Amino acid sequence: MAKDKPLQRIARSIAKKGTKGKFSRKAKRAGMSTAAYARKERHAPGALGKEARLAETFARFRKRGTSKRGAKKRTRKRSASRR
Repeated sequence: MAKDKPLQRIARSIAKKGTKGKFSRKAKRAGMSTAAYARKERHAPGALGKEARLAETFARFRKRGTSKRGAKKRTRKRSASRR
């Protein structure tokens, strides 16, 4: 079996523990989006701050993809006037 990358190991651990969506529920309870709640709580002490920083890290990877070159290739949206 190939060696896992650190974030893959963390994601598998989250799935195994059954804590997937825990931070999102906290954000929803606070009436904020996950990203906004993560920005607000990133410097919090203890587990909450750690969860917030991890949420920001996962969001960064989801945004730019996991390709070696960085961002995923995106297609340009056509404007309404050109349709």
